Amino acid sequence: MSSGLHVVPNAEAGSVTVTCKGGDWSKLIFIGANIPASALPGQMCTTFTLRPKQGKKMIFAITVWHQVIREWIGRIISINWDDKTKIIVACEEHWLPTSDRLPQVIHIQVEITIGDERYSSNPNSPLFVDGNTLCKYAVGDIEEDAVKAVVQKQQEHAEKLAKALALIAALQVTAERKQAMVDQAKTKLETALETLNVMDEKLVRYNQRFAEFLRVAEELKTVLSNYRFPGKAGRKALQNWEAFMQLR
Repeated sequence: MSSGLHVVPNAEAGSVTVTCKGGDWSKLIFIGANIPASALPGQMCTTFTLRPKQGKKMIFAITVWHQVIREWIGRIISINWDDKTKIIVACEEHWLPTSDRLPQVIHIQVEITIGDERYSSNPNSPLFVDGNTLCKYAVGDIEEDAVKAVVQKQQEHAEKLAKALALIAALQVTAERKQAMVDQAKTKLETALETLNVMDEKLVRYNQRFAEFLRVAEELKTVLSNYRFPGKAGRKALQNWEAFMQLR
């Protein structure tokens, strides 16, 4: 893998810059480190910078995509800074962990077994732990309780998220039901308004016909009134008309 990397240690600046050379080595993923880094765990990048500390055990995990064999080739690389004037990045050597803390780079993630459980930087793993935390555990910066605490915190977060999503789904169902009730009431109201409009139209036509009736009846009254002796039936009709007009 070292042929695919360009590593520049700078003791004066207190940094180590790692760059993917390109060519057959076309992609680089920073998996994690136990020291500060410019890249985030799991981030694909062309270059990243580490900030080593003197007298400290230091490692970083990366994986590089080989274009020819079409595989991710991962590795854990150690950094030594015992001499103030020189930072050594052991790209050509295999880092040897202690027998009770054995990390393994697989494709694009780092994994490590604690007890009977396998912790992984793969986000889809049920025991997901970020690569930085696993690198810290691998070199002895933290103990297994710290690793398990990360998983516990994530599980608690996942449970809270699940409850929140369930609540949102329930509220959405309630909102949809209320919206259906509103739509139903709106439909009934629209139907009632249509009925009122029809009745209003009928009332207008009735008033028009009634007015026409009154006009004709008035003319009939005038005709009957012109007769000197309209007869018994005519007089009765006139009396009824006068009574009707008073009621109106």
